[in-house]
Amino acid sequence: MTTSKNRRVNAWHQRKHNQHPHGKIKSFAELAEEPGTLPASLANAKGPSMPDQTPDKAH
Repeated sequence: MTTSKNRRVNAWHQRKHNQHPHGKIKSFAELAEEPGTLPASLANAKGPSMPDQTPDKAH
């Protein structure tokens, strides 16, 4: 054989442990650096308030 069994087994273990079957999961820092995401200061800000939903009492 061209490679020893130990090297083949070691290579298999390295491939097995370095898999990302559904893609690598990004860290929060990596997600924050993506274009099109809001800066943290804007993402935590309070959004526009909703108008008061109480019905008018005067008809």
